[in-house]
Amino acid sequence: MTLEKGKQFTNNGYLETNLEKLARYLIGNKDKDLFVIVCGAPGTAKSSLTMLSENYLRGRLEWLEDEPNEDDGLPIDWENMAFNHEKWSTITKTGKKKFKKHDEGRSSFNRRNAMTSNNKEAIDDENQHRFRNDIKFVNFQHLYDAEPQIVKSRAHVVIRCVKQGWFWFYNQQKINKFKYDDENKKINFPEPVFKGSFPDPEKQLPNTWKKYKRLEDEEMNGSDEDEKTQELSISQIVELVKKRRDYYKKEYGDKQIINQPLVETDFDIGGRKARKVKAKVEADLGIGQ
Repeated sequence: MTLEKGKQFTNNGYLETNLEKLARYLIGNKDKDLFVIVCGAPGTAKSSLTMLSENYLRGRLEWLEDEPNEDDGLPIDWENMAFNHEKWSTITKTGKKKFKKHDEGRSSFNRRNAMTSNNKEAIDDENQHRFRNDIKFVNFQHLYDAEPQIVKSRAHVVIRCVKQGWFWFYNQQKINKFKYDDENKKINFPEPVFKGSFPDPEKQLPNTWKKYKRLEDEEMNGSDEDEKTQELSISQIVELVKKRRDYYKKEYGDKQIINQPLVETDFDIGGRKARKVKAKVEADLGIGQ
């Protein structure tokens, strides 16, 4: 495995070959985008895999413009990397034949019933701007929480990072076999097309990784301030949770309660606010007693 631009970086080279073939077919022959979802728990190196894929494709696809190398050699288009919905909405609508990356896909593509208008805007943008000949990588922690329309109708590939440095690859035929388990809030995955491993840029490319973390901190902290005025009120969240009560309920001993961590994740709120939502919903529904 190597981190040289345009060279194989996985243990078997299957991922690189498939991504390049799909990009040439969809962008070169069909005048469309290539849309890739990368999913996995925190710490499974989703962002690393995305940057390594960009490094490979930038050395193979003649229409991707050269980007200046970092000190340790990884050419990343930082202007087209998003950590929040506002940045993703902007880069989705601008430029053509770019490698666009969304490191926090849940901010734009969470399940429609649980989130704000961000979801509808993001889906509308995808439908309207899907012929810009871009390569798009969108990352999620939990694929079940992603809008199913994006997974089933837009994704050409799902790459599932099962642990740090190891992934499973699913094409559209396999994606259509994903089984949603609504009771347990998960997806039952079929056998992947293939499996593979990849190196860790955090260790081998420290300068690139430091720049990624610095950009993440800047955008995430900035978006926190911008979103303060756009937050849903507790009463609004309560009503949304009540509408999807079966989704947010869980068994606790011999009673049903509202799943507080799920509320925190879906609405991106702190524990104190989520506890108030939980208490109000449980009181209104007569559960948790």
